[in-house]
Amino acid sequence: MAEFAADLIQTLRQTQSLVVLTGSGISAPSGIPTYRSAAADARWTAYDPDKVATFAGFERDPVGVFQVYQAMKRQCEAAQPNAGHYALAQLEQLGTQFKLFTQNIDSLHQRAGSSQVYEVHGSLARTICSREGNLVETWNAEQPICPACGAPLRPDIVWFGELLDAGILQAAKAAFDSSDVALVIGTSAIVEPIASLPHRALRRKKTVIEINPDIPLRGIATFSLAGSADELLPQLIKEVWKL
Repeated sequence: MAEFAADLIQTLRQTQSLVVLTGSGISAPSGIPTYRSAAADARWTAYDPDKVATFAGFERDPVGVFQVYQAMKRQCEAAQPNAGHYALAQLEQLGTQFKLFTQNIDSLHQRAGSSQVYEVHGSLARTICSREGNLVETWNAEQPICPACGAPLRPDIVWFGELLDAGILQAAKAAFDSSDVALVIGTSAIVEPIASLPHRALRRKKTVIEINPDIPLRGIATFSLAGSADELLPQLIKEVWKL
């Protein structure tokens, strides 16, 4: 069992509003690879992001890139939410003002029971026309094109060089500005503009709690808890709220 600082426990017990940001680290215990770790199966070790995570790469090989993400989608569908996902779903039920923003595209938060999830980078669960952006439900696996206009299909996610949804980004900024406490879980804190959100909260004298094996915000966050979210989050919630 982890031991948590008394002032951390007291801060969480007194909070009236909580914002959460999750990255790929929260889904790693579910068997979904992270992107930037040293692990052999890390996404950007297995794939060249310039080839599969940019629109230019997609234009060069739309079918090949689409198939890469279909394989990722199948992997996510086969995975199960872990204790970290379920712990956050419990937090949502406390009655405290609560907002959950995730950089993940695996839909595991929703499958764990979280009902209000802001998908910062989109979701593999949705497929769209690369020209018009409309949702597409069915397609020919050998020729994945939009049935309306014939343009190649793509996953409804944000690639490098593309803009985040303006509404979601504004909601994230507002939540980090106003919430008493920000939980930052399993994210490398590298990819902008999301990486700036914890710093935004700190400038406004908010409490930032980091949970990450590598604790990249150590010395910056108010509290840094080194460990896996599937182990630490349930323990923390039990200690604070007796759930």
